Amino acid sequence: MRRFTHCTAGGRCAEHGTHRSGRFTRSTAPIVYATLIVVAAVVPVLFIEGLTGAFFKPLIAAYVLAIAASLVVAMTVTPALCLILLNTARPRGAIASGSLAAASYAPLMERATRTPRPAFITLGVVTLAGIGVWPLLGQSLLRRSRNATS
Repeated sequence: MRRFTHCTAGGRCAEHGTHRSGRFTRSTAPIVYATLIVVAAVVPVLFIEGLTGAFFKPLIAAYVLAIAASLVVAMTVTPALCLILLNTARPRGAIASGSLAAASYAPLMERATRTPRPAFITLGVVTLAGIGVWPLLGQSLLRRSRNATS
């Protein structure tokens, strides 16, 4: 919030060298990446075959459309409302839990970016575990019945 009110004062942000009416802001990339990650998480469901796949494909399509609509709102409506409603807001002090989270998150991210090898090893192990479990996944979501009347 402080960054928003600081950078919108006078229409120009001296610190970041951007204009407030510019198309992209500092929050654009994280929002787009988060949306792509959420969509990528459900893409494997599109490859399910049979009755289960026929059941889930329309649900996944609706989910992806809802996420896309949420991205559009996050990129257009939310900044406009913040500019209108928070233009006179004064920055407040940081919330204690937020500063505690930032204090513990910053060293972790610094260590991960300095030596990314453990993160890549973890990613490889999880990927290999997923590939190993893939054949064991069945179509048992919908119960199969021998007699359709019971």
